[in-house]
Amino acid sequence: MPAFKLRHATSYSYSAPVQLAPHQLYLRPRADHRLKLNSSTLTLSPPAEIVWRNDLYGNSLATAAFQQTETMQLDIVSELDVETYPRSEEQRQLLLNLGLEGYTRTEAHVLDPFINMDNATAAAVMAWVHARLHRHREIQL
Repeated sequence: MPAFKLRHATSYSYSAPVQLAPHQLYLRPRADHRLKLNSSTLTLSPPAEIVWRNDLYGNSLATAAFQQTETMQLDIVSELDVETYPRSEEQRQLLLNLGLEGYTRTEAHVLDPFINMDNATAAAVMAWVHARLHRHREIQL
């Protein structure tokens, strides 16, 4: 299975001292049958007491309470070691062919507006997505 080591670093520099309130950070992927999280580290500067929990959707959420509440810079570094288990083309096709029948009654009810939207709504959603993708690509250049 493909294995990855990921490192994400973000730094905030301020022109004057700022007070750091507790932060909520979503920096750890949700492990499931297609992704195994082997290790995860979160390093903050200034240092913080970090408490992990799951939000209502099962995502890992870190709450950071900073020991030093006034600073000119905040550094956040997340390092992950993950393994992925990709689906084969046959598995993808099977899921596509199942459609709504592959979901429980509750799941189908929740997903129905997204799967069976009218053409005008679908066109508006696609225009919204394309506008944001285009803007994101401009920022990346």
